[in-house]
Parts: sequence; C-alpha cells; structure tokens
Amino acid sequence: MKELRMELNFRIETKVDPATRKVFAEAYFPNDAKTPMATTDAIYASHEEAQADITKVVRDAVRDHMPIAREKSSGSASRS
Repeated sequence: MKELRMELNFRIETKVDPATRKVFAEAYFPNDAKTPMATTDAIYASHEEAQADITKVVRDAVRDHMPIAREKSSGSASRS
C-alpha cells in the first residue's frame, strides 16, 4: 500500500483582550503569514484553555474529514 504524506503548517497565537481580560486565539496560514486567517472571540479564561480548545477543534476536523486519521485514532487500523 502506497503511503501518502501531507504536511500542513499553520500557527496559532493566543492573546489577551485588554477590554475583557479574556483570551482569544488567532490562526495564521501559512505559518509565516503576517495577518490571521481566523480569530476566535475572546472567550477563554487562560492561554492554556484556548490552546486546548483549538487543539481539539483541529483534531476533530481531521478525524471528521480524513477516514485514515479516524481509523488510526480509534486503534482499528492495521499496518501491513
């Protein structure tokens, strides 16, 4: 079976909104972009909470849209 490798480089930065003191995240693609392609609302209590939520969103998106990733993450894929 031929293996297909794909690499996607993007950057996530978390920042504090001075008005609310809540944290928001900015996604940059490609990773060296000067301006964000997407920004969350300032809804997070900490940088760690924002990082954990964004990581979950990305993992879920990959799992939902890439059957191979879904199989490997569930432990049901076998290697030949």
